[in-house]
Amino acid sequence: MLRSRDAARQIMDGPAPPPADSETLIEEFTRELLPGWPDEWLYSDRERWDQMRLYALESLAQRLLTAQQYLPALQAALAATAIDAIRETAQRTVIEIHLAEGNVANAVRCYQQYEAYLQRELGVSPSPQMTDLLEGLPCLNGDRLRKQLSAPKQAAAPVSDRLRGQAGGPRARRGRNAS
Repeated sequence: MLRSRDAARQIMDGPAPPPADSETLIEEFTRELLPGWPDEWLYSDRERWDQMRLYALESLAQRLLTAQQYLPALQAALAATAIDAIRETAQRTVIEIHLAEGNVANAVRCYQQYEAYLQRELGVSPSPQMTDLLEGLPCLNGDRLRKQLSAPKQAAAPVSDRLRGQAGGPRARRGRNAS
């Protein structure tokens, strides 16, 4: 584990060429800290390791992308999305790699899947940085993306306000209407 931490720090420390053993590094960074151990005392150490490996995988993916090593770049970015599916920076990196390769359809598909996932899980949309990646593309459900990109940017309501609006849910409303 110490070797993996040192490797993660080296990758995150600065602009250097991608390491020759990127496949081994990706494999190391996909390993969880003491999997199967339910002990609460491990929670903060696991969280620290998860964050470190996410940053390392994203940095590695960016370096590999810059070096036009698309397959290992995509593998690193996908490993990061497997650790944290909601993390937009990892999702954006996947899309950037597809676009760099000229795989526009894959980039659009990844965007649509991520957008649907965010809507389903959190009721939010991807950030402007994410939609900017696809600006100028002639697709995404007709003109939906073009309209979204040209619409004035509004500040989203805080998550707590959206959740408060859903408090009680449908069952609570039925209970009030039934009396």
